Amino acid sequence: MSRDLSTQVAIAVAIDLREAEERTYILDLHSFRALPRLTGALFTNDQSNYGATVVQQIELGADAPPEEGQRRLGRIEVDCDRCGSRWVRRAIPYTRGDVLPDGVDFDLEIDIGDALRRRGYPEPQVRVRVGSADSSGDFVPLHVEAAAGLFAELEFEGETLPRARRRELRRLYRADYNEPQSLKEMESFGVRAWRSLGHLDPEVTVERRPADPAQPDGDRIVTVRSEPGPQVELDPVDFRGVDDGVASILRGRFPSQLLRAELLAGVESADARLLRSLRDLGFPEATIAGRRLGEEPRRPVVDLDVGRRQRIAGWTLEGLGDGERGRFEDLVELRPGDPAVRSGIAGAALTVERALRAEGHTEARVRPVVDDGDPVDLRVTFEVDPGPGYRVEAVEFEGGTVTRDRWARRVLDLEPGGPLDELTTAAARRRLLETRLYQAVRVATDTRDDGTATVTFELEEKPRYVLGAGLRWESEGGGGALFDVVDRNHAGRGISLGLRTLWAEQQRTVRLYGQIPKVLGTSATAELFAEVFVDEREEQLEKDGWEISGQITFPVAPRLQGRVYGRYRSFERTDLAIDPAGRSPLAISQERTPLLGTQLVYDLRDDVLRPSRGLLASVDLSGSREQVGDANDYLRAFGQLSLFHHLRGFANDRVLWAHSYRVGLSEGELSEDVRFFAGGQYSIRGYGARSLGPRLQLDDGSFRALGGEALLVLNQELRFRVMEGLEGVVFFDAGNVWGSRDDFGDDLRRGVGLGVRFGSPVGLLRFDVGHPLDRREDDDEYQFYLGFGHAF
Repeated sequence: MSRDLSTQVAIAVAIDLREAEERTYILDLHSFRALPRLTGALFTNDQSNYGATVVQQIELGADAPPEEGQRRLGRIEVDCDRCGSRWVRRAIPYTRGDVLPDGVDFDLEIDIGDALRRRGYPEPQVRVRVGSADSSGDFVPLHVEAAAGLFAELEFEGETLPRARRRELRRLYRADYNEPQSLKEMESFGVRAWRSLGHLDPEVTVERRPADPAQPDGDRIVTVRSEPGPQVELDPVDFRGVDDGVASILRGRFPSQLLRAELLAGVESADARLLRSLRDLGFPEATIAGRRLGEEPRRPVVDLDVGRRQRIAGWTLEGLGDGERGRFEDLVELRPGDPAVRSGIAGAALTVERALRAEGHTEARVRPVVDDGDPVDLRVTFEVDPGPGYRVEAVEFEGGTVTRDRWARRVLDLEPGGPLDELTTAAARRRLLETRLYQAVRVATDTRDDGTATVTFELEEKPRYVLGAGLRWESEGGGGALFDVVDRNHAGRGISLGLRTLWAEQQRTVRLYGQIPKVLGTSATAELFAEVFVDEREEQLEKDGWEISGQITFPVAPRLQGRVYGRYRSFERTDLAIDPAGRSPLAISQERTPLLGTQLVYDLRDDVLRPSRGLLASVDLSGSREQVGDANDYLRAFGQLSLFHHLRGFANDRVLWAHSYRVGLSEGELSEDVRFFAGGQYSIRGYGARSLGPRLQLDDGSFRALGGEALLVLNQELRFRVMEGLEGVVFFDAGNVWGSRDDFGDDLRRGVGLGVRFGSPVGLLRFDVGHPLDRREDDDEYQFYLGFGHAF
């Protein structure tokens, strides 16, 4: 599961649904302005190690030759009076070889001027010219002439706003005839900024003076004085005088600290927002009777006098024939006697309009007209103008040089002959973009008088090949070098192929991987993986061998996903810890461990990375037989259920109860690589990673977990919001690993602890402190965990 946090930061998490503790987080950093081909990553992996990679990439098989009249950026020439060229260059979002669109000179003048204003130059003059092509005929120079003008230094007295707000404040200042108005705007912005931080009644004044009294029209100093007053983090507003349903809707109209503070302070715009919301809900005579902080010091209370509520007396559809009217009347979910909610009336009109457009009437319009002759009982007329209808005659592509049209059509799932529908077309465009093969996908529609239309998808492909070389460091494996080769679009069918070689002190591997979307034209995705590893060390074990695996993932039903997979691993394992003198190893074993498995995953979480409600359930069944090359026959099952919901009516709905239950059982003899393990930051906190269950004591006095045939993990967390972007956590974990499933449930190991979650610009950061309640002689009294995302 992955998510883009910004244009330069993405986060991904991989969860092994066969294990309790194995989870990998990757924070990907890319598209740096100064070094656009340099990528970096921070990670925590299945072995609870952490590390980083830095890779320099080269892209090949890039853009098609420029079309006639198309300009590409060559060099950038900057001439800036009173400002460094570095700030100007940073404001230009193009690098050598990029296509320069029409109007780029005007756009860049705005962007560069805005960048200089953020640096403290309120009245910059910027001129951008695109030069003529050089001898190659493709590349053109970009000339930038900038005069920064006078400099306005911002000074702060009293309390100081956060840095991001200070930058926005600086942008508002103007030095020309707009200066008096800009000073008022800065004061208003400062007041709102402080209120957004929970200060109910801040005072902000802004004054300017010349930096040099002898030059009153030269550089100047702008002083911002702030007295924010007491800070209170406001809870959702308690609206009194209306029923719970209406109050809940009104609370949704004031979701932020700023809006709540402005409502409590009686700011005109906040009052207008509330009264407009009440009118939309059918209370045109509503007034605000009073406001105050309630008995609970953080709960704003607003008393309302709403008067009579308007109702729907009836409605009609006009503009459709008798045969069509009946089809669309069933879509209008308004009944006589219902409250006259304006959003519901508008939603009914939009539903009819959307149904008409889905049938090819791309210009359909539905306008609701409310007859308010009676102040309480309202009649609604939906005036329908369906406009002409169109059907798709042809779907065409332009610009794609690698991707095969047949495969792209399969991804589009947009067949000629159907009605022309902009939402269907937009969904097809989104499916193309989700393949990650294109820089951009644009859609052009050509409609004709005979009711037919051609839809053209203009494709801008990404470079097909990526080569990369870089460095990797891991907390347990030390440093190493790596080399990557990636084919993003093998055979023009969206197949991704890649090779990575890694050479490190404790890990030397060559990995091949591939992904095949739309297997045989279905919605299934196939993934293949092969690896050869030499001298790979984990704790005091050394492995040499190879592995090949594959899986097919397919949708079963909405939110329900199925998967079948297989793996064959052959390796020689050397136990380095048994010989205390460090001479020739005492234990060498040759193992071949094939397995086949299947999974079902049901995911109802509202957010896969930061869930606040819903559930995640999965079940995995795997095993092996002698007939497929394994020395052992076994059957292994693992299931989990995680639930998330707020404790309503407790602590103002600020507490989230997250709980997870995981069970693993097996039958037969399991080799070590398929046994169950637990203990650590993702299962039972307070204990070392994968340290629970049967253990082998080594000659140096340390222990190594051997895994077991049965597992139980119970997690209970209370997550509560401390302030914006900061959560506290109290947790209790219990469970164990048993060498025999007959011992399942005996001798549970328990852990308790506290944690914090910080919503940073690079994703959710986690810090937990766990204490083992059933401490063994070698267990530390406390375990500290730092990582990304939640523990489950």
